[in-house]
Amino acid sequence: MEQQRSIRAAVFCAAMLIAGPLLAAEYDATLEWARRVELGTLVSGVVQQVDARPGDRVDKGAILLRLDSRGFAAELQRARAEVSRTQKERAEALNEKQRAEELYDRTLLSQHDLELANLLAAQAENAYSEAQAGLTTATLELEYSVMRAPFDALVLERRAERGQTVVASMTSPTLFVLVEAESMNARISLSPEIIDTVKSGAAATVRVGGREYPAKVLYVGLEPDATEQALRYPVLVEFQTAGTLLRAGMPATVELQ
Repeated sequence: MEQQRSIRAAVFCAAMLIAGPLLAAEYDATLEWARRVELGTLVSGVVQQVDARPGDRVDKGAILLRLDSRGFAAELQRARAEVSRTQKERAEALNEKQRAEELYDRTLLSQHDLELANLLAAQAENAYSEAQAGLTTATLELEYSVMRAPFDALVLERRAERGQTVVASMTSPTLFVLVEAESMNARISLSPEIIDTVKSGAAATVRVGGREYPAKVLYVGLEPDATEQALRYPVLVEFQTAGTLLRAGMPATVELQ
């Protein structure tokens, strides 16, 4: 077996010397989304506003959807009031603790009363910390009630409508499916002899519909492509679309350099 591999490698190298690098040839490819995400909310509520439709191009940070925020705003107000209340109680408890320590040092207070003052101060400190945590949670929940695009994207699917009730349990329901707007991948399959010569990050050229796009090798497969009958390995080539609207599944060609 090892001898057969050596012979095959020698024949391959000889072919490259005679005919030039095999990588100079073009390979049939299929376009894929470079990034595809399914978005849901981490909080439950009623959809109040939907600002994007399938096919829309949205900028990073653009609002896609809003839940009714009144309940979240009320909870945030309550959490702020709780922080203010516990902060005052904490300050009073710390003052009492300091006063108790001074009286104890002057032998005017018992050990039991000193320990009680320390306990009350610790409880006030814990209550204040819990109130701060509640404020953080309320702030985040109000933020999560607004869904924003995580990157410049195209809206692939919308599964939300105004008035719809969203229940975020163990699995957040998908409300939008987005794909990256400016980047795509071209997928090719190469034989074992060629795959060993391909390096991640190598330059490439993608051709789609008569246009050329500079590209680079993003991923060189380690397992065979299950969609191919012969033993072939997938290679993903990443490129920028330069504002051109391309679709997943479109045929293309890739030239590896």
